Amino acid sequence: MESIGGYVKDNLGCVDSTEFEIIYEPCCNVILPNAFSPNNDNTNDIFRILKHGDITLQSFEVYNRFGTQVFKTKNIDDGWDGKLQGSDAEIGTYFFLVRYKCPLNDDILMLQGDVILIR
Repeated sequence: MESIGGYVKDNLGCVDSTEFEIIYEPCCNVILPNAFSPNNDNTNDIFRILKHGDITLQSFEVYNRFGTQVFKTKNIDDGWDGKLQGSDAEIGTYFFLVRYKCPLNDDILMLQGDVILIR
């Protein structure tokens, strides 16, 4: 098979070409785990956004059951280490709020849920 300026010619002399278009559709999925165990075993020690697609993070916040903010970041790569003011936070349920933008529009989207801290 021989290539001739964008066309292909086979060993019988037949010439053909093709065109295709690649369409990019941005992915805007945000996924967080429902539990983590910050016990320094190098497995699930940090509560962080696992999958983020093509988002621009506005904020990632974590709150305890009393509504006290225990973690906040604007960096998509940062996560909560299960500490509160330098000490281990209590085992229990915490609540998160993620604010982000997708490249499809300028709206700020929100994802909220809970996570269980276990040790």
